[in-house]
Amino acid sequence: MQNIHVRFGIRLRSAEVISAIGDRANRVLGCHFTPSQDPDYPDEIILQAEVFCLRLTISRARVTDNLQPWIYQLHGENIVEPRWDYSEKLNLTAWLLQEFRRRDSPDWYVPTLDELKQEAGIA
Repeated sequence: MQNIHVRFGIRLRSAEVISAIGDRANRVLGCHFTPSQDPDYPDEIILQAEVFCLRLTISRARVTDNLQPWIYQLHGENIVEPRWDYSEKLNLTAWLLQEFRRRDSPDWYVPTLDELKQEAGIA
């Protein structure tokens, strides 16, 4: 039996509250996000849902530039325990980005490598 790792990650800059972003994602995906506590930042609320054996999470980070005050990240991956022996990796980012742009807003995007490096402090 193959071990397939499924994942995706898209972002949106917005001034909206996290519950509004959750409502938007609910409409696109047809699932229900519920509030949860961020395990890495106990004072932050995240939204989580489970659908098609995937755990979905919406989290946010404060923006340091002069654009929208929040970057929301919608990411997901298999619910099963992570393994090192995945025989196949399935990245749904391009498909999910297309669906969110079509059904919600053209402002959803995939972070660039430079954006990720800057966030990690290695730019």
